[in-house]
Amino acid sequence: MAVQQVVAQYKQAGFIIDYQNTGVADMVAGAVIDFGTYVGITLAPIPVNQWGGVAIRGVASFAKETGSAITRGAICLWDSTAQVAFVTGGGYTSAATIGKAIYGAASGDLYVDVLMDPYAETTTG
Repeated sequence: MAVQQVVAQYKQAGFIIDYQNTGVADMVAGAVIDFGTYVGITLAPIPVNQWGGVAIRGVASFAKETGSAITRGAICLWDSTAQVAFVTGGGYTSAATIGKAIYGAASGDLYVDVLMDPYAETTTG
């Protein structure tokens, strides 16, 4: 009998992924990691060259741009330079998808609660 070759291997559920800190500084818990098209949040400190858990799904509070409101259900984006969530415009340099706002946030609010979804559809940013 021929041995069947493995063509796929299940790794993990995908709500929390393994991440290696290849930077030059330790990462704190709650740091936002911009993966280019989506973001994740460190769950605990991750020392340089070590592995740690990063949530890419779930509900989290993100610092938001001041002076603008975010409505419930709006697709929220992340600017890694300014370190703020926003909806559109603002002249930001990056626009990685966070997910959808689960509650509205007033213009004076400092944070917005977002259901993180790396596959949230967006054409904004």
